[in-house]
Amino acid sequence: MITILKNNGHEVELFDTTFMRSSNIDNVLRQEAGLVKPTEEIKTKYLTDEQIEFALLYRLAKFKPDIVCATIVEDNYRYCNSLLKKIKEADLDIPIVVGGSTPTVAPEVLIKNPNIDHVIVGEGEESILDLIEEFSEKRNYWKVYFQHYTDLDTLPIQDLSLWDERHFRKAYDGKIYKAGFIETSRGCINNCSYCINHAWKKLYKVKKSKHFRRKSIDKVIEEAKYLKEKHDFNMFFFTDDDFLFMGKKRIREFAQKWYKEVDLPYWINTRTEVVTELKLGQLQANCIGIGFGVESGSGWLRRNILNRKGHTNEQIIEVFDMIRAWGIRTTANFMIGFPAERENDIYKTINLARKINADSVDMTFVSPYYGTEIHRVCQRLGYIEVDDEPGFEGMAKRVSMRAEPAINLPQIRRERLIEVYNNFQSYIEYRNFYHVNKYTETQRVMEALCEIREGH
Repeated sequence: MITILKNNGHEVELFDTTFMRSSNIDNVLRQEAGLVKPTEEIKTKYLTDEQIEFALLYRLAKFKPDIVCATIVEDNYRYCNSLLKKIKEADLDIPIVVGGSTPTVAPEVLIKNPNIDHVIVGEGEESILDLIEEFSEKRNYWKVYFQHYTDLDTLPIQDLSLWDERHFRKAYDGKIYKAGFIETSRGCINNCSYCINHAWKKLYKVKKSKHFRRKSIDKVIEEAKYLKEKHDFNMFFFTDDDFLFMGKKRIREFAQKWYKEVDLPYWINTRTEVVTELKLGQLQANCIGIGFGVESGSGWLRRNILNRKGHTNEQIIEVFDMIRAWGIRTTANFMIGFPAERENDIYKTINLARKINADSVDMTFVSPYYGTEIHRVCQRLGYIEVDDEPGFEGMAKRVSMRAEPAINLPQIRRERLIEVYNNFQSYIEYRNFYHVNKYTETQRVMEALCEIREGH
């Protein structure tokens, strides 16, 4: 968005609170749980909320912008709203425009927020320019702007000049890299119940737009070469939902051109279903890590609750063994706290994590994001407390992946879920799970019943 605006002759400033509030709480919680290796902490200013609000108003008074834009995901919505409220209370008469994943799946909710004037639905690279053009005549009214999916090859190379250099310092495997982020595709073909992708598809199905799109390999290489030289990056993270969802010809073209023209290590995220020996052979030269959302060790949960009807546990294990043979580092991501999940399912997750034997694992709580099937089910069952405040109506009052469970399960105490989260790495290493779990004859009966259930 910043790049689009600047390239079209608009003056832009960025107000970023990332290094004002505290250390990276996500990394801190992961380190405390033993899920990642400790790394050097990036320094922050540790300002109070009042100091941050003063700094925001000072910047606005000095810059005098025509509009204020904010990208919103549900995790940051409440804090973002507190800042937008301060802008409105200051009576600066500046229209506020929001976009991002949450405004896209819940425009009817956010448009009722008194601190928001305009909502962009979808990818906003074009909509923001259309909106600015209309401000001179139609400034003071509510409107939702809809944009069709973007042709990725038409996007300019990222202008990162306004971003704090500390954003590029990324920890990986106990080391700090100076890393950039690149996309080769947008969209996801899957319909996992805990993800908002299916809500995006439903939205764009009406508009007959193509949800999954790829950027040409030449465009990817051009951007990587520019960013490498401009910012002295020594690593890249690809942001694709499923990087390896591509054919033989494309993966071969990418691997050869990347090695010849960029030759930097990179990390990708993908699914086990699309991993092949041929693709791993192409990746071997530069790929230093692959992340997977395994999520649960219960095949029944994956199929019936998570809507992941892909590989069995045995096939997942085979893929991790295959990658290990190619010398590429793996990360397996898991979640706990699903509706219908039981302690027996958690045991299956721990057991699968042991057999996978990934180089690193991550564990999070399931979060009921608005627009997901998980949110809909949890709201219907009364597992979450929903908000009734204008701008937040229907949203869960608590969304959290690490601090605490956001879903109240009747069959598993929240204290137990927190205990599993904090000791997940220890349980994988065969330490104390049975003792803490009080593994009784009743539990063995539950496991047997679960096996019968999965057999159906």
